[in-house]
Amino acid sequence: MARMSVLRPNYLDASTLVKLVIEEEYSSRVRAYVFAPAQSWRVCTAYCFAEALGALKLRHKRGDLSDGGYIAGSRRLLRLAKEDSVRLIEGDFPTTASFREAEKMVRTHSIDFLDAFQLISVKGSWRHLASPSQPILVTADAALSRAAEKEGVKCWYCRETHRPKC
Repeated sequence: MARMSVLRPNYLDASTLVKLVIEEEYSSRVRAYVFAPAQSWRVCTAYCFAEALGALKLRHKRGDLSDGGYIAGSRRLLRLAKEDSVRLIEGDFPTTASFREAEKMVRTHSIDFLDAFQLISVKGSWRHLASPSQPILVTADAALSRAAEKEGVKCWYCRETHRPKC
């Protein structure tokens, strides 16, 4: 079982989960940060995990991943959860209130519902933690990064910097 840190929860979105399991631009940067001993508190929502599996499937269907690459990437992703390297959490999935908030985010930030639910989950979690320990969203998605900033969510957009600034 992975050791839990007293530092901060790192919420991994689907784009960063994919970078952990297949080789693509910024994969080495994401892996270096996410798997550093200080970042032992890695979480993702169950729906981001499913979205990452869907992203691997899409790359396979488009021909960007061979059959073997698709299977290997999917196995690596499942192993991250099975070995608790990335802890799957339920997240704040659609209650009437969260759906309304997500719909507002979709309209305001032009993001999809899964990204909106991700932001709601990060915003609503760990409220008791002091500022330096508040959760950080780790993403390679520019639109999600911009939305996170506007929503007051600490975020590392891995395409922009080598390490989080917050």
